[in-house]
Amino acid sequence: MKIPKTLIIFASLIIYSPVHELGHLSMALLYNFKILEIKYSYILVNYYNVNSNNLKLTYNFMGFFITFYISLILFLYYWKKKSNWWLLPYIWLMISIPSSIKDFKNIAILINNYSYMHYIEFLGNNIMILFLLVLIYEFIRNKNYYELLF
Repeated sequence: MKIPKTLIIFASLIIYSPVHELGHLSMALLYNFKILEIKYSYILVNYYNVNSNNLKLTYNFMGFFITFYISLILFLYYWKKKSNWWLLPYIWLMISIPSSIKDFKNIAILINNYSYMHYIEFLGNNIMILFLLVLIYEFIRNKNYYELLF
């Protein structure tokens, strides 16, 4: 039985948030941060008793890291093989930046550079729009986008 790609894409969008939070959770468990609450779309930890800013920065960056770089590697792999499965990691690439904006803002706060906070959201949303335009272009160029989705 062949599973439609649209169903797989939908399922991957549902599991995106827990995978993103898994990056934060792995860092919290690795360095014994006090975990206050774990939910589907967020993890709440107390890392203010940690003296190292590098650990705090890494904690905030891990959600982005685990989603963006793994999907980038998978996208390049499928793209090079000329497989239609490139679409799934591409969608994760597309949503990984805007979904990590809160983490990027926390990083800006940690490095005491509040002036960047206004640009982070603007850049994140524009990068997602750029990814979306490339995806639309690919659909138009192929003219057989039905194969990409089903």
